[in-house]
Amino acid sequence: MLDSGPLAPAEGVIEPDASAIELDDVTGAPFSLAEVDEPIVVMKFWASWCGFCRASLLLLHTFRDWVDQEQKPVEVLTVNVSETAATAQNAWTQLGHDLPIVMDPYLTAFRAYARIYKVTGIPYTVVVAGGKIAAHYAGYNRLLVQDLQDDVADLEPLVAIDRSGPLRGDLDADGSVGSFDLTLVLNHWSGSVPPADPRADPSGDHRVNSTDLAIVMNDWASSAPPAAAAAAFLTAPLLANPMTGTRDTNCSGTPQAFPRPYRRWR
Repeated sequence: MLDSGPLAPAEGVIEPDASAIELDDVTGAPFSLAEVDEPIVVMKFWASWCGFCRASLLLLHTFRDWVDQEQKPVEVLTVNVSETAATAQNAWTQLGHDLPIVMDPYLTAFRAYARIYKVTGIPYTVVVAGGKIAAHYAGYNRLLVQDLQDDVADLEPLVAIDRSGPLRGDLDADGSVGSFDLTLVLNHWSGSVPPADPRADPSGDHRVNSTDLAIVMNDWASSAPPAAAAAAFLTAPLLANPMTGTRDTNCSGTPQAFPRPYRRWR
């Protein structure tokens, strides 16, 4: 069990880009968190010698079963630290687990996340949404399943993509919605009012803002495979307000930030 640390980065410390993890999985294949299909990712850092990790991994598998049953937009994976792939795979076989394993032998990802929040050990669970750490838990938490379910309930509306409605986002009238339509909106976002190119204003309110961006993104999602839509969502600049650097999650022009990182203790 670990002692508690600050709930947010220390003053003057830059919060890391949570999606910038590039490691290898247990088979040696490259892994990039930015390429994960689901918009919410739950990761647990663990090692085979850690008794609290073993107990916490059982809870993580229970949470994964709930994710599958409820069809939640969540990817659940584990990150093994300071061990070889063979050691991690042997532990997985002994424990009967089947969650994906990403290898972090030199603590690259763990240090990027944990040290900035003064976390010094494992198990350590991180919830990532929209490229930011939305929640994190240090040590063994007997209520981890419920806490993670609560996190998903809080975050799901923020990452939801509306797949209904007409394709108003087809700004170039080529029969589909894609990167050109998105670029057209972004290029005119901070430009003239009304925009020089009226196609960039599908909402018809004589300005280009998050409402127009939402129209394009929603229609792109409805006409593209789910994986492609999720990948587009995870591309931070495409959903950020360029004037404030924060995410406009309610599509009304009012920036809303994701929940700040926190740690719950029981």
